[in-house]
Amino acid sequence: MENEHKIYENLLGFSVLEITKVELSSTQVDIYCQAKQQGGICPSCLTLCKRVKRSYTRVIRDLDLLGRKVFLHLASRQFYCEDCERYFSESFEFVRKNSIVTRRQEKWIFEMCKKQNTKEVAALVGMGYHQVETIFYNYAEQKLKAEDRYGQVVRLGIDEIAVVG
Repeated sequence: MENEHKIYENLLGFSVLEITKVELSSTQVDIYCQAKQQGGICPSCLTLCKRVKRSYTRVIRDLDLLGRKVFLHLASRQFYCEDCERYFSESFEFVRKNSIVTRRQEKWIFEMCKKQNTKEVAALVGMGYHQVETIFYNYAEQKLKAEDRYGQVVRLGIDEIAVVG
């Protein structure tokens, strides 16, 4: 059974997750997973914290696999940092905070929305129109921020003197 889980870990490409259970049906794959790391890194002071305040499960949609919808049931933890005296939830590279889809699912939805209307994409992925529209605009905004090299420019000086030497 563990070997089967290794296959899914390799297939998904999430080296930070340990898969604990996989359920297959004719229409979907439910993958139950948790972080391999014992603690969480405080975003303020970068201290490794092991004190868990609470645990909860996030259900995150990933790309379809062989015509089946894929859902990650991610056991997430909220930690308490004794140095900063604050709470924080563990974060993962493959999913944005408070998102219901993985980053690769966001990208796929974005690319599909560029080629056809949002209602058609919503029907294809089995999500609501407004969810798909929100994902599209959030991804577009993130993409623009990443490509905007001059967003921090306040003043631009142009000098008409050329020094030839």
